[in-house]
Amino acid sequence: MKGETLRSYISRYWELYNEIGKGNEKITASTFRLGLPKDFELRESLTRRPPKDMRQLMRHIEEYKRLEDDWQQSKGKVPATT
Repeated sequence: MKGETLRSYISRYWELYNEIGKGNEKITASTFRLGLPKDFELRESLTRRPPKDMRQLMRHIEEYKRLEDDWQQSKGKVPATT
């Protein structure tokens, strides 16, 4: 969805994944990647280095969630001047 954060996409995706049930991990990772907006860096990263299993996908997701959180927190801060 346009303007959606990574955190909200992840939440929406896992809700759907849990409803459908567990399946092929490679397909799960691929559908996760394809559902990401094209401008998300995580999509580019997963395209360059597709995860081998769900554990690796989750590590990628957590890393990018932290980056998004850091970016959101720093967005409101004004740089210190000397």
